[in-house]
Amino acid sequence: ATENTTETGTAMFFSKEKLAEGSSAVLRDLTKSTESIDLYIVLHRYDPNRDRRPGGTVSLPHRAKLKMDACVIGDAEHCAEAEALGLAYVTLEDLAELKKDAKLVKKWCKSYDCILASESEIKKVPRVVGPVLNRCGKFPTALSHNSTLVDVIEQLCSRFKFHAGKACISAGTIGHGQMSVEELELNVTTAVNFAVSLMPQQWNNIGKVFLKSTFGKPHTLWDVTVQGGEDYRALHPIGQPSYKPPVRPASSMM
Repeated sequence: ATENTTETGTAMFFSKEKLAEGSSAVLRDLTKSTESIDLYIVLHRYDPNRDRRPGGTVSLPHRAKLKMDACVIGDAEHCAEAEALGLAYVTLEDLAELKKDAKLVKKWCKSYDCILASESEIKKVPRVVGPVLNRCGKFPTALSHNSTLVDVIEQLCSRFKFHAGKACISAGTIGHGQMSVEELELNVTTAVNFAVSLMPQQWNNIGKVFLKSTFGKPHTLWDVTVQGGEDYRALHPIGQPSYKPPVRPASSMM
């Protein structure tokens, strides 16, 4: 049997050749160097109504996003720092003018990729705007005075978020047109391994993995409906005798 492993030793069910081919192809598709590249993970043998919905965030080896529109809910010092950097910023007094109107709060937060808040202000945010930020997945990231806004945004641009929701598919930005093939490969490997580690049956819960640029076509790295036969078994990592290829009745194929 053929074993494909990452640099960290984690077993991968798609080959290094397939990863290199897909990464190179998606980079060739780009019409602009500023285009983003997204990683899609389609779940398999997973019932969102019955199974728990795992999720989490992992730090990638290389920056995945070239740009991130951020807004700072800051104290005087952080507001001054944001202004100097040309970033949007508000105070709690500014947010209070929204009067907890859910539509207004949602419209405000949706206009930014992320929201940051000073540690001294973050606990007060729910009391001022209500639960809308949390429901929209935009609850602020805490800002301390021990790190700069530039450093915090750099870290956020290098994160990949995985969430197994109702749609049975998770997608997130994994790279951009200014990356090398090797950098994109390493980001993909890190994100996929992280997602697999969160699923109860690990690779048995992964139906398809593909890359897609903003305007390009998808490039498949793994598809259980294609690789469910001999190729699927051939890629079964050595040392996991409990693994069994999934039974794929025609009615359940993804």
